Amino acid sequence: MYDAVPSSFVAVLCIFASVLGLANLLFFRLFCRKQTQISLSPMRAFRDWTLPRSMTLGLFVMLIISLVMELAQSPFAEGFGVTANVLLAIPLFLQGISVVDFFIVRAQKNVTLVRTLTYVGLGVLYQFVLYPLVLVGCFDQIFRLRDRMRGMPPRAAA
Repeated sequence: MYDAVPSSFVAVLCIFASVLGLANLLFFRLFCRKQTQISLSPMRAFRDWTLPRSMTLGLFVMLIISLVMELAQSPFAEGFGVTANVLLAIPLFLQGISVVDFFIVRAQKNVTLVRTLTYVGLGVLYQFVLYPLVLVGCFDQIFRLRDRMRGMPPRAAA
């Protein structure tokens, strides 16, 4: 018999690839900023970040395939399921954080202090807020909460 690769190794590879991709994007933008011949459009504020709508169908199909493989008791279901969950959870978690940031900025009261305390709290309570933020990101992706909220004026500060 041979030992299989632990399923958590796949998740670590996905997270490492995501961090490496983000670093590549930021270094590329830094390089292009210093070159006068290349012009890039400015990045949107983090509170306005969303997954591209074209990704939604692909992520949903990947999740359905994962569930079908699990029900069919495929030998590769566990590894594929972990990979699908990580590839689905990371972008939706970031979208959930951007929704929280949107509401922090919308509140218009002590934005810097509230933002700092919120991010420190998210870091400390990461284990407990991971899935709720994934759900918030999922609801925002499906129902476009922020787009609907943009039409409404913010509450008056009392």
